[in-house]
Amino acid sequence: MQETKIEEAFKTATRDLCECYDENGIVAGRDHLQNYWARDSFFATLGANKLRDFKIVKNNLDLFLSFQREDGLIPMFISRKKLKPKYGLLSNVVDSNSLLIIAFADYIRHSRDKLFLEKNYKKISLAMDWLNKKDKDKDGLIEEGFFANWQGTIIKSGEVLYSNCCYYYALKEFAWLSKKAGVTMLEAEYEKKAEKTKHVLNLKFWQGDYYYDWIDFSIKNYFDSAGNLLAIFWDIASEYRANEIIRFIEENELNKIPLKTTEPEYGFWRVVPFLLPFKAYYYHNGFSWPWLGCIYALALNKIGQKEKALEELKKVAELIDQECVCHEVFDFEGKPVSSLLLKSERPFAWTAGLFIRACSEILGMEKKKSKQKK
Repeated sequence: MQETKIEEAFKTATRDLCECYDENGIVAGRDHLQNYWARDSFFATLGANKLRDFKIVKNNLDLFLSFQREDGLIPMFISRKKLKPKYGLLSNVVDSNSLLIIAFADYIRHSRDKLFLEKNYKKISLAMDWLNKKDKDKDGLIEEGFFANWQGTIIKSGEVLYSNCCYYYALKEFAWLSKKAGVTMLEAEYEKKAEKTKHVLNLKFWQGDYYYDWIDFSIKNYFDSAGNLLAIFWDIASEYRANEIIRFIEENELNKIPLKTTEPEYGFWRVVPFLLPFKAYYYHNGFSWPWLGCIYALALNKIGQKEKALEELKKVAELIDQECVCHEVFDFEGKPVSSLLLKSERPFAWTAGLFIRACSEILGMEKKKSKQKK
């Protein structure tokens, strides 16, 4: 019964992800987010690669690389109709570059498209160089300005856990890409850089139960689900620390509706002021995102807890099955958010792509090939 529900949700997620395929890449959704968002589309490609939809993934990577700035920065957003890029709000986003490198490596690993790697290696190197320059104090961690990561309604700056987890994995993947491109000197250099970043993350951010959210002039002791789960999934956390993070999630019931963004909620001074009277106040501040639930399942599977991973995957499947669509975000009662300023996007490529990835890695699911008519 459990796997039947997951299989139905997998079919819906496959349909929804394909519905977000567009002429030039993958749009975030088909309601009010019908544009090319870097992090949405790059996370979504992790599912598209498992479906072997390599043409659309390649188009998406080509699109963002075509708008790479001369200094190496990748856009956070490209308008669908006018194809105009935007690189940030108050400051340039930092995860677009990391996620581009991660998505690019995942595409090469699945498609074995060496010609595409050779064609774009210089651009990928430039994207990596831009990231390295964000480590201004040379301690192995990048710094960022306001609104520079996925929690775009929360006021953070400095060294942010989520962004540095993405940076670490981008370093690892760039080392692997360098090896594939035959640049062995850079492979060795970036393996060392990645290990330094991993060491410093564990040294500075671990507080005993989980990793701190961010550090600027002081340590900000919030539990950030995205950063902590990516630390498990990308092998930053040891098995002991991974289990401590999972224990914290379970004890605080953050996975009741998988998965809450943070614990505790950020103070009102940390949220964009005009959102205070509205439900959108909780958008990145306590509401539940299925993509986080998918990463939680993947993290559990990564450390060998497959039964728990299936339970979490089933919870996400139930959210998909209840309305037969992949939603963006859910409220405290487990309903898709719908208010004056905020409405959950549907279908949502980020949810669909990561659910497909989780199903593939945990259960070995693949898209059923349609029968050809004779």
